[in-house]
Amino acid sequence: MVLILHNVEDPRKPCGGAESPGHYNGALATSLGFAHQTVTRTQALTNFAQTRNGLAIAYEIVFSPPHSWSIMWGLSESDTVQLMEKAYSAAIDRTMKYVEEQLSYTRRGPNGVRQIDASLLWAQFEHFSDRRERPDRHTHVVIDTTVRGSDEHWGQLDVRPLRNNAEAGTFQAIFESAIAAHSSQMVGLAFEERAAFEPGEKTRFEVAGVPDELITNFFGRSVSSWQESDWQVL
Repeated sequence: MVLILHNVEDPRKPCGGAESPGHYNGALATSLGFAHQTVTRTQALTNFAQTRNGLAIAYEIVFSPPHSWSIMWGLSESDTVQLMEKAYSAAIDRTMKYVEEQLSYTRRGPNGVRQIDASLLWAQFEHFSDRRERPDRHTHVVIDTTVRGSDEHWGQLDVRPLRNNAEAGTFQAIFESAIAAHSSQMVGLAFEERAAFEPGEKTRFEVAGVPDELITNFFGRSVSSWQESDWQVL
């Protein structure tokens, strides 16, 4: 499982995943009246870019569950898949709620000395396989860097809290905890901690009963299909 935060500077340059429709989300999307409106990645980034002054257009978080979870999702019957989808969506919602409530700020005053709460807008894109067409459920959340402060004025997202939480592993801990809890409650899955595939890597969080041999047959020995080398990581 991996969550990667990186910046998007050019709407013409894809940052992973095929061009497929997604939807807008976030408190700002709700207040502006287009929450859940369908949008493509190119459309979203083009819209985000309209007010830029040479700054990053957006920041992207990639949500990817454990490989063992994706294998079960890919091999299960439709009824089970529907429940796993609900659990997965609930885990993303839980993580993004934390982002909105605890990490969404903009700055005011000379040299941005004052930090205030802000409302976010993001575009969310769902994907169901990796570049080799293996079952790999993952989601791209592309966050607009223009936000609306609690003073109702517009400003730039203060990305430092997001970056610090990504580096500290807070996103990963929240997402792992949520997907385990919801998958256990809705589907009856159990999770376990396993040793890393390679020395120096973090321990893995996998679905109990899915053997490592099956995981490596599907995905090799990488922790995730989405490696940091694929991204410009903050």
